[in-house]
This record gives sequence, C-alpha cells and structure tokens, in this order.
Amino acid sequence: MSYVDESVISGLPWAVITAAQQGRVLDRVTAVLSPEGRFTTFAYGYPAWTPPAREVRCGQSASLAS
Repeated sequence: MSYVDESVISGLPWAVITAAQQGRVLDRVTAVLSPEGRFTTFAYGYPAWTPPAREVRCGQSASLAS
C-alpha cells in the first residue's frame, strides 16, 4: 500500500541524528510526499551550529530540492 502526503512537518532533533539516520528519514519522507508536497522542519535555535544540523542544512537540502 502506498500513501501520498501533501506535507510532512518534522520536529525531529536533527542536531543529534547521524547523517546516515538523517538520510533514512529523508528517504522515507520523499517516498510519501506527492511531487508537489512540502517538507517542513522546525528546531530550537541553540543546536543549529552543531555538525549534524549543519549537514542537514548543507548536504541534504539538495536532495529535497530535486
């Protein structure tokens, strides 16, 4: 069975999730989003400078843009 969503809103703590875990989560998100769907994430500002959070912002954003 396949589900297609128009939006996914995430409050996952990206700053403490490894790059491999981030990739698995994002793969699942993109699998259920419709082509016009939106992925939105929110986080508290204090961990934004940590390396895992920076990887999401810099490395994973390209895969979501395509």
